[in-house]
Parts: sequence; C-alpha cells; structure tokens
Amino acid sequence: MREIEFRGKQRWSGEWIYGELSQLKGSDWAWIKNDQYVQPVLPETIGQFTGEMLLGEKLFEGDLFRVRGSGMQHPFTVVWQNCGWEVDFGIGSRSLSSFFSMDICLRVERIGNLHDNP
Repeated sequence: MREIEFRGKQRWSGEWIYGELSQLKGSDWAWIKNDQYVQPVLPETIGQFTGEMLLGEKLFEGDLFRVRGSGMQHPFTVVWQNCGWEVDFGIGSRSLSSFFSMDICLRVERIGNLHDNP
C-alpha cells in the first residue's frame, strides 16, 4: 500500500512539518499531525508525497529539480494534474513515473521547492 504523507511549513516558525493532514472545511487553517505533535501549517505550502523517491529522499508536490547537462535553464516542478503526478517543464508535462523511467533520471538533482526557492 502507498504511503500517504503531507508536508507543510509551520505557521509561525516556517519549519517543514511532515505527517497526516487535517483541514477544516471553509477555514484557512490546516494542521499536520505525526507521532510527536500536531502543528498548524500554512495551507499554501502543503504538498503531498508522490510515492516516488529521488536519490533516497521522498519527492513531494512542489519540489523543484533540474537535469544536469540538459541545457535547460528553468527548473522542473512536481505537480498534480491530469489525474496523476506529473513533471511540469514549463512548456508541457509528462507523467512522473514515465519521467523517472527514462535514463535521464540518473542526472536529476533536487534544487529546492516552490516555497523556499520561488
């Protein structure tokens, strides 16, 4: 079974919090709960774990990365669209699983996320 996990930036400290997401309908408040605590997070920073790993680290919605040696200057973004996880190239997108099945994934490096590196 796939792990369902979210992350979000803690409302006051800006620290990344990981765990289960809770959100009140119609409210601008959200919380992430894990084994240690329940923390309020900024809703605009919430991203879901994609189920994919990149160089041993979990890949989340909103992560930015680039392909070394590709000649492309802008970063690629992990997004949810077309009913699945995709890599948005800025000029089009491709499913995340097909992107990582290409030999190009050996040259991929994470360079941040949309919230820390806009």
